Amino acid sequence: RTQSSSEGSPSLYKLHWSFFYDNIPPPRSVADLPENLWALQHVMHPKELIKFNKGFFKAIYDMDTVTTVFSHGSKTTLCSDSKCHAKEYIIPDQLAYLGHYKGYCDAACMKKQFVEESSFKNIRSKVQEAVNRAMKTIGLSLQTEDLQQFRD
Repeated sequence: RTQSSSEGSPSLYKLHWSFFYDNIPPPRSVADLPENLWALQHVMHPKELIKFNKGFFKAIYDMDTVTTVFSHGSKTTLCSDSKCHAKEYIIPDQLAYLGHYKGYCDAACMKKQFVEESSFKNIRSKVQEAVNRAMKTIGLSLQTEDLQQFRD
């Protein structure tokens, strides 16, 4: 929670994007994840985040002030006090960025330097426990062959 936008803080905060691709092999650190957590094996992303261009960022808003937004842009359309501040805050990459999953890394993409997202290591066991608990609660037991249809 931030100070109110009426006090001068931004009503809009921008996050850089980074892509995680289906065809980048997982590193050893996640290779042992069970099949039902296949999506979480995608922890490799290009070292350089996508530069801010139209549509290549995501914004989060101060919801104490902003009441209506356009989700694919940075323009706030309505604020509760009719005084949306034009000031934007770009969130430092070291603090947070938006991970976006894409299907295929082509030849040009493969030339990029990739790094492993390390924050997953801190929550891996909690995620596994939560998924297992949810599957048990709803009576879902997926087998490897069942999961293949979701990747094709």
